Amino acid sequence: RAPKRPRTTAAPAQAPGLRAPAPTGSLLDACARVIGAHLDRYPPDAAAPVFSLLPGRALETIAAVAAERRLFDDALIGLVVGSDVERLAIAGESVTDAGLNQIVPSSAGAVAASAWDSAPVQQFSGCLRLRALALDVPQATAAFVRRLIAAAPDLEELTLAPLALSTPGQAPRAAADAVDALDKLRVLDVRGCAWADGPTLGRVLASRAVEPAIVVPCWGASADVFDDVMDTDEPTPRARPQLEVRCDVDDLTRRRLQARFRDGVRVVSARAEAERASRAAQVPPPPSGRL
Repeated sequence: RAPKRPRTTAAPAQAPGLRAPAPTGSLLDACARVIGAHLDRYPPDAAAPVFSLLPGRALETIAAVAAERRLFDDALIGLVVGSDVERLAIAGESVTDAGLNQIVPSSAGAVAASAWDSAPVQQFSGCLRLRALALDVPQATAAFVRRLIAAAPDLEELTLAPLALSTPGQAPRAAADAVDALDKLRVLDVRGCAWADGPTLGRVLASRAVEPAIVVPCWGASADVFDDVMDTDEPTPRARPQLEVRCDVDDLTRRRLQARFRDGVRVVSARAEAERASRAAQVPPPPSGRL
């Protein structure tokens, strides 16, 4: 019988993006929640064969519950990695890039990226169908996020908790890389992050700025400048969904960011909403007219 791992004593994470999903009432969901709450009791080597039999939904719930309690270390991450896992939350003080790299999809052999859809799943490792990732890992770096982006271009949601990538400059760099490279990114959640102020968010979202297209004529030496058919170097816009940025900026900053990025970005801030509600409550009602 394998010895028990030492119990981790840490307060539950408060980052909204790391909260476990609502219970479904199924037996599988209830069991997954119990397992997640005690994930650090399972020896990874001995438990891995059993965890590999669980469906992706169960692994997602286990990871979310364990992330709320910040139970993860590098070895435990391997227990919740599965080919059909779509949403994953990871939180832990000792987690490093080495452990997080287990999430990154990769092929066991020389399989071309174009052949991934037709190749057997057994030839791959990592979370092949990952769509949403929430991180609360102080020791992680932007280098991991870049590796994940390159291998999982379909990522749609990225959450960086307040303590994630705590080395100065790493979290904004990772967020900017994701915003620039992930054409399907729909949600960037940086609520509670001290670095996510107006100027920094402006730099993070720079690749989504609305700028007029500049068309440069490419006329040859003998071309007729009045020819109706002309070759032009016209930039082709990248088709992207609207990016929802969840943050804690004030209302003035939110409006400035929204005006700069227009329809390409939707800035959502509970602090800004509270400020607007407070101003609305202070406006006196119009005087009632006399009959």
